Amino acid sequence: MEQFKLKNSIPILVWLAIYPALLYYAIMYILSTLCAFFARNILNVELTESVKAVVLLVSSVATIPFMFSVYANDRNAGLGIGGYLREHKPSVSKQKIKIALFAAVIVIVMGFALNNLIGMTPLIRWSEGYRNANANLYSGSLVVILMRSAFFVPILEELTFRGIVQFRMSVRLHRIWAILIAALLFAVMHMNVVQSTYAFFLGIVLGIICDHVGHIYPAVIGHMAVNAVTVLRVQFQWLPSLSDGSVSAWLISLGILCFGIAMLLLFVKIPIDSNQNQIHSEQTH
Repeated sequence: MEQFKLKNSIPILVWLAIYPALLYYAIMYILSTLCAFFARNILNVELTESVKAVVLLVSSVATIPFMFSVYANDRNAGLGIGGYLREHKPSVSKQKIKIALFAAVIVIVMGFALNNLIGMTPLIRWSEGYRNANANLYSGSLVVILMRSAFFVPILEELTFRGIVQFRMSVRLHRIWAILIAALLFAVMHMNVVQSTYAFFLGIVLGIICDHVGHIYPAVIGHMAVNAVTVLRVQFQWLPSLSDGSVSAWLISLGILCFGIAMLLLFVKIPIDSNQNQIHSEQTH
């Protein structure tokens, strides 16, 4: 297919990879600043932590249409994942539901294990940025936190990093490089060593899932699921013994991680629509 024979110069690759992420955060910053200004100066509301949480929620929701427009333009141009969507109208089927649920379980298991393992390293003690980010992340009511972290942010991040960055790279580079570049940018944009480490490895998992299916929907569902479990686990202090640094905690968490990897390997064996496999084949030859 001609759309996969695209220029491969380094400046083009760097620009195509970085600018969607920069656009995402620039729009988020502008919208959150405007929302905060409106709340403080128009509504005369004090910017408490709860209000800031609502501001972040609103700005996240408002950013989605901007990033979706970029994603849709790629789709209409036949780039990456878009080439698949143009030939196959989105629909709901039993297979897609099963794939989404399987992906959700994989991402939950992998995220659970990674959280445990990273939490038992010295990284948290070394990262003041993580402590500040964590305080901001869990400010506000549980409903607001879940709406933002477990619904709208996963949509936004998967549109940006898997839906745009990864699939743009996949039509210019080997699919493995596309997955790694998207995961690396996903990690860097978290701005602290703890969340970046977690995001990099989870981004690889999400990227593999997207690459195999040829669509972002299972990664979105998986991202939503793991964020929801993480938020609830922090809020209700579930299973603290699995991240207490003991030998048993390390062994159990490593075992859970291995189980997640095994499920991911099983996932990529699931047969997907033959036309999608044809696109993948043409990309790598």
